[in-house]
Amino acid sequence: MTDDAVTAAPTTATPATPAPATPAPASADPVISLLVVDDHPVVRDGLRGMFESAPGFRVG
Repeated sequence: MTDDAVTAAPTTATPATPAPATPAPASADPVISLLVVDDHPVVRDGLRGMFESAPGFRVG
């Protein structure tokens, strides 16, 4: 009696491709709100000025 070994071909899983991101509508302007917290007024004022002058940021 002989034992015939059956070998299965190795399977390779293909990673799922993520769906492409849907762009936001042109009318939607996302705004990032920031709260600047520091114990040094110079740092707070500098960061506030830097972010307020950049589009898309609101400093509270």
